[in-house]
Amino acid sequence: MLKAYSRVLEQVMLVGDLVLVVGCWLLAYWLRFHAPGPPLPYGDVPPLADYLLMLLPILVVWGVAFRAFGLYRPRRIGSHFSEAADIAKASTVGALVLVAVMTFFFRGYDYSRVVIIYFWLLSIGVVWFSRAAFREVLRFARRHGYNLRYALVVGGGELAATVVQRMQRRPDVGIQVLGVVGDDKDGAGSARWLGGYKDLRAVLDAHTVDHVVLALAHEDYGRLAGLLDAVGDEPVTIHVVPDLLRFASLRGGVEQFEGMPFIHLRESPLYGWSSVAKRVFDFVFSLAVLATLWPMLLALAAARLENAQGGSRP
Repeated sequence: MLKAYSRVLEQVMLVGDLVLVVGCWLLAYWLRFHAPGPPLPYGDVPPLADYLLMLLPILVVWGVAFRAFGLYRPRRIGSHFSEAADIAKASTVGALVLVAVMTFFFRGYDYSRVVIIYFWLLSIGVVWFSRAAFREVLRFARRHGYNLRYALVVGGGELAATVVQRMQRRPDVGIQVLGVVGDDKDGAGSARWLGGYKDLRAVLDAHTVDHVVLALAHEDYGRLAGLLDAVGDEPVTIHVVPDLLRFASLRGGVEQFEGMPFIHLRESPLYGWSSVAKRVFDFVFSLAVLATLWPMLLALAAARLENAQGGSRP
């Protein structure tokens, strides 16, 4: 039932996004040819029918791009910024494909580059704004007990307690912690202890669980394979929180490299603007030292030259 509901919601969101994209294309046409802006190159307005021909390619390209960039996967723990970045990537790829389609399949039509730029920017901004507003409505509903999902934290110690604490202080995400499974009863923190690692399968059978969060202490990593086997084919989302909080710094982060997650515990301080600032400081400091010492160096060079000339006289 839950999976069917998610699929229906995904289709509704897709249709809504495509309706907005179509509206952005028509708005871009109106802004270019009927609103104050750059002068028209030929002094006349091209017929709207020519631009309506592009609606079918736009629907296909943007529908595929939005799905390819994962815009319809669950984003309960995602941020507005990450969703905006994915929308920008999908719309940029869509705009490039659209230009290629216009070039190779619609050679008889002269489409305005300004319209394409307007459309590209609008498709990013309008879709993101609508998504952000929709997410805020969902968060409001979740804070009041609607659209909830249920999570099981598997682990112990400080890491599991931290995961429980941070999930409980974000009711807008709509994920309620049912309890903690682990051999350390005291590691459950403020959540209910449901059993040891060996009881995971029984706990999953006894409760409705949507998310399993593996927050294993470093010394328990050897249990990971067995715990995944216990979850088996259960239709749940599995998250892994590595036991690296004690080593992470403010400049840490996670990024993808060839499909593999690279976890940065610490970035070099000489990166980005810090590197530029260091180079500027080194340059300015070197100039200051040279400006201070050059009279002395010049005097020493002159004295040495004079001594050398005096020693060479007959």
